[in-house]
Amino acid sequence: MASRKRLVEDLFTDEAGKSIAFYIHESVKEEKREKVIKAIEKHGGEVVDTDVGVDTVVVDPWYPAACTLQNKYKVHSNQSYWRTTVEGTEFVFNCIKLGKFEHKPVKRQPGKRPGRVQYTEEDDKRLCRYLAIRTPNIESGGRLGHRIYEELVDLGTLDPKEYGWALRHPPESWREHYRIKKNRSRLDAMIREYVPKLNPTEEQLYPFDRRLNRSWPSEYNERKEPHPQENFDEYWQHRERNKRLQKKLRQEEEESSDEEPEAESSDEEYQGPRYFFIYPRTPRFNATAAPSLALTRR
Repeated sequence: MASRKRLVEDLFTDEAGKSIAFYIHESVKEEKREKVIKAIEKHGGEVVDTDVGVDTVVVDPWYPAACTLQNKYKVHSNQSYWRTTVEGTEFVFNCIKLGKFEHKPVKRQPGKRPGRVQYTEEDDKRLCRYLAIRTPNIESGGRLGHRIYEELVDLGTLDPKEYGWALRHPPESWREHYRIKKNRSRLDAMIREYVPKLNPTEEQLYPFDRRLNRSWPSEYNERKEPHPQENFDEYWQHRERNKRLQKKLRQEEEESSDEEPEAESSDEEYQGPRYFFIYPRTPRFNATAAPSLALTRR
């Protein structure tokens, strides 16, 4: 029993009895950090302030750049990093539970395309919060563009502590996740809920606004266009009038062709055409707004 107790107390020591060095990464938050430090020191380990030459770097299990950090140590110019292993916080407690300190060897396997990282509910919440700050008004556009998602991933590289979650997916994947029709209405609803809570200022908004284009009306909250029914009523009235005028003109031309042509006097002034045909602008057809026209006037 005593030997077992001594074995567990000296769990994080090497064969020479020297304490194994651990470095707690900044991704591990304060409350969990204290528990991990106490567990390591209680079983003979040592927690240091730098990752140079340590045996194990402990990171948060959800830290998105854990694999990148491990690769950094593997190819570092300082060879003392080469034996450093990156493990999650659960590694420490599993070692204590099993009574054995051991890193699992990397399993070699044939090359294959990596699997797609699935989107979580937390991803959706963070994405909607970001879009609510940058594009609170859907009319301004930007949510379907590429640049706004490239900026999001750039934030993950610049500030991993605040935006490390953005590195879970590439920019195109974030855009496609929002663009898909089955997701967009749900995400837009979440964004609308975030906007009054966050109340972003003008300085925080996305700098590009499609409502400022020349083709967009000055009062861009809603387009003030005539109702499609009014457009078509006016259009068909002019069209019927033009048909009647054309028919009358053809009849007069046929009657005049049967009679002998009269000599035209050069002294008479030209009075202009006898008939004027009016062709108004053809309105946009909206089958939903004018279903009866869609069936009878094609």
